[in-house]
Amino acid sequence: MSASALRPTADAAHADWARRVAANREQAERLREEAPGDDFYAPVAPAFRADPARRDDPALNALLDLARAGDTWLDVGAGGGRFSLAIARAVRRVIAVEPSPSMRAVFAQTIADFRDDEGGPIENAELRAERWPPASPDEYAADVAFISHVGYDIEAIGPFLDALETELAGMP
Repeated sequence: MSASALRPTADAAHADWARRVAANREQAERLREEAPGDDFYAPVAPAFRADPARRDDPALNALLDLARAGDTWLDVGAGGGRFSLAIARAVRRVIAVEPSPSMRAVFAQTIADFRDDEGGPIENAELRAERWPPASPDEYAADVAFISHVGYDIEAIGPFLDALETELAGMP
């Protein structure tokens, strides 16, 4: 079957994605009113904080419907933990990957401020200060890989997604 706009090859889809990400970055740089700081997300990080016990979020509820108590979830781009900390309350373990120091601070503060169902701290969410894909991918094996609001600035989306699939393939 030949490739088309509706059925592109993987290479064509990856190249188109990269062009779109580059064009978005170029536009953002051209229109930016102030120079970006070392941590792009610092000004907005507090907006990514949420009560892990909330049940008024349809997207979170859909994820929780998929969660199984024995699962390990990998949340790449975990932000302030608004999804991963709620999921941690329902599964065995969450590995949360977040490169932004301000987002990691919100994540840690949310853990400090909220409790699990038994009133204790959420202890099964491991926060890692890395970008994806990691240098040592073997340490990220999971049953479920999850990304939300992550792909905006990733030109090489193919290797990014391939690394996620590799981690899932490593599970028994």
